Formats: sequence, C-alpha cells, structure tokens
Amino acid sequence: MAVARERWNGYDRDLFVHWTDEDADGCDTRREVLLRDAHSGLRLDGPECRIVSGVWYSAYDDMWVEGSPAGLHVDHMVPLQEAWDSGAHAWGPGRRRAFANDLDGLAAVTAGINEAKGADDPAQWMPPNPDHRCGYIASWIAIKARWELTVDGREAGFLRDLLGGECRGLAIWMGGTH
Repeated sequence: MAVARERWNGYDRDLFVHWTDEDADGCDTRREVLLRDAHSGLRLDGPECRIVSGVWYSAYDDMWVEGSPAGLHVDHMVPLQEAWDSGAHAWGPGRRRAFANDLDGLAAVTAGINEAKGADDPAQWMPPNPDHRCGYIASWIAIKARWELTVDGREAGFLRDLLGGECRGLAIWMGGTH
C-alpha cells in the first residue's frame, strides 16, 4: 500500500450508493450481511427479506445481540469517509458503489461500537475486544490493498508497529481484486 497524505474535503456519503440489492435476490446489502453474520435463530418475514430476529456476535466489542436486529449496524470496516480520503475521491460512481456494497468489507456490529468508531482509522480507533484487534487489522489491510487505497503516515506507522508486535506473523487473506 502506498503511503500518501489524505484528502480531507469533498466527502459526501451520498456519493457512495449503498445498501443496494446487487444480486437482485430481494435482499439489500445490509440484510445480506445480517443474514451472513447470524449465528442462529434467524427468522425472516415475507418475501422482502425482512429479518425479524436472530443471534449475532459483534466481534469489535465482544457482545452478543439476540432478538431484533434493530440494535445492530452494518459497519464499513474501512469507513466510506476514510476510503474517500484515501483515494476513492478519484473513483467513478460505479467503483464507489461496488466498494460501499462489498460484502468482504462489511460486518454486523452493535450500534454503539459503530458510532464510537465513526470514520476513524486504526491509529485513531481500535476494537476494545483484544481478541479481535489482529483480525480487525488483517481486514483493514486486505480491504485497503484490494481497493488500492492509500494509508497516511500515522496510519502506516501504527500498522507497522502492530504487525511487528502484537500481531506478528499475522496472515492476511487478500480476497479477489476489484
């Protein structure tokens, strides 16, 4: 990944069309993630892919959510604003839409932890669950690399320190290319 200064202007969430039904199966991307990440007890209602209940694990904060998915957010692991600042500002609408709906870059987490994270990069925010820190970093690096996004100097230093210490020997699955 290239190290570059971030672009801190021009971001608008509406430039990233998200929660679309990319595979035309009646489930938007948010619901696809909730379906994928449900551990058990998944109950749907009707043909519109309406999720009534289930059991989910929010790895960031080591919390289980049972029942309604109302307390869950679907997190863009690399936040849309961070992506914009790191190179997505140069993308066309189709690539931004693909990024915003990339299932490999999304996770079901508790609403509170997603709000605490905001648009921060790992140098600014890390999951409070120590058992998920290295997994979070692996996902962050894989997503940034796959989408050819840059890292800023502070972010690069933080990642380098983690990979040389706490997360030494971390295997990173890069997935497909975009």
